[in-house]
Amino acid sequence: MVVPTYNEAENIADAILEIGRALAGVPHAVIVVDDSSPDGTAEIARQFGAHVVVRPQRLGVGTAVLDGIREARRLGCRFVGVTDADLQHDVSKLGVMYDILSRGVADLVIGSRYLPGGGVDGDWGLVRQLISWGAEFYTHLLMPRTRGLTDSHGNFFMLKLDAIDLDSIKLRGKPYEVLPILIQHLKNNARTVEIPYVFRQRVRGRSKLGVKAIIGYAVSILLASPLLPILLAGVTGVLVNLGVLALLLFLHLPMIASSAIAIEASIINNYVVADYFLRRNRITKWLSGLVRYHGSAGASIATQYAVANALYYLAHVHPLIAQFIGIILGFIANYYLATTIVWK
Repeated sequence: MVVPTYNEAENIADAILEIGRALAGVPHAVIVVDDSSPDGTAEIARQFGAHVVVRPQRLGVGTAVLDGIREARRLGCRFVGVTDADLQHDVSKLGVMYDILSRGVADLVIGSRYLPGGGVDGDWGLVRQLISWGAEFYTHLLMPRTRGLTDSHGNFFMLKLDAIDLDSIKLRGKPYEVLPILIQHLKNNARTVEIPYVFRQRVRGRSKLGVKAIIGYAVSILLASPLLPILLAGVTGVLVNLGVLALLLFLHLPMIASSAIAIEASIINNYVVADYFLRRNRITKWLSGLVRYHGSAGASIATQYAVANALYYLAHVHPLIAQFIGIILGFIANYYLATTIVWK
């Protein structure tokens, strides 16, 4: 069990004891990853039998979780769980999580506050609820493999270590929560389930969730998302699209044909650029991916083509402007479908 800490001297002993009770009969270790807490958290954790990793400075919860998971792998663990030290997660659920993993039902078990039977103990307040709902929506938008989950941005989960490619994870920034990035790096055949739990109120100590943590999470998820490579591909694709269109119109091809050829050229460009950053497949997978990308881009292609030609022939808009408007309207559909079908 990985427990990231910073100034949790008031809670860490109880957290270790609660984990021990929840996993009674299950061989386990508690790995406390502490960011050099000045209040003596690390010393207390050692006194209660934890395996303590002390980092030289405050580097953030997300990187602490990842360092703890890597330490668990180094120690030869088969499964690794994560919970906070503030006693807000219902660690009595750890036995259920372990049972699900050990029976091979799933490779990742996530505690969810939003499933029936889950919830929050006490009144969170409208602002905190909006922050949580907004974080979930934002995560689903930028991390396609989290779609369909109800609580993909928490720090309460258990994972089968061989279901994830840890070495491929390169964190940027100081993410407050790392679960969405772990989900994005699960192996393709990995199975995820959620179980409900009630999130408890913090009794002692101060919450680490503030404006800085929220911004750090938003930035790190954006930088780890496939959105940026696809956006980069889209920008170069616009140049290819409009350049090919201008050339074909200069050669006196009709707009209806020039637009179609220009769109196809940009689709191929977009796939080549995005795939280079997202996967770099061998040629056989590359070709099958290109076919799937054409399928996922169908809505974008149809939107671009219909809008561009309607604006040109019916509204007499300049052909390059008409094509550009079609490109913009097709991008959102293309991103969603591409991250659902091609780069899942």
